[in-house]
Amino acid sequence: MVDTLHLTPQLTIERLVQHIHNMQGAARGKRIAVGFVGGPGAGKSTIAAQVVAALNATQPGMSALVPMDGFHMKHAKIVSLGLEDRKGAPHTFEGAAFVSFLSDLKTATGSVDVPGYSRKIEDTVDKAFTVPPEVHTLIIEGN
Repeated sequence: MVDTLHLTPQLTIERLVQHIHNMQGAARGKRIAVGFVGGPGAGKSTIAAQVVAALNATQPGMSALVPMDGFHMKHAKIVSLGLEDRKGAPHTFEGAAFVSFLSDLKTATGSVDVPGYSRKIEDTVDKAFTVPPEVHTLIIEGN
């Protein structure tokens, strides 16, 4: 028989935070990464941001949200490939660059600049924000 959980969004966040605290303890001071994935509009950005807020409420500055949005292909590249109508689809992201970046970020000992995505210009922005060295929990969010 399969157990089924019926969780509200708040209970989901509480369970996730408790699980992440357990992971932090097991990591013994090393940086950990937790991923939230799903299709557009699934709520992953909202839940991920709320988890970061809850984690930082108990340990200020220990967690950071790192969205995949900064790894959209540059708009000019999407145009040159004729993919404007597919922008945001998995094949319009620089997936390999994102994986490489996350690997480097997980082991970084200093501050790391992170690219982002601007809805204002509908394109990526280099150095949109910085993950400081004291962050030990990375909440990764994307497709």
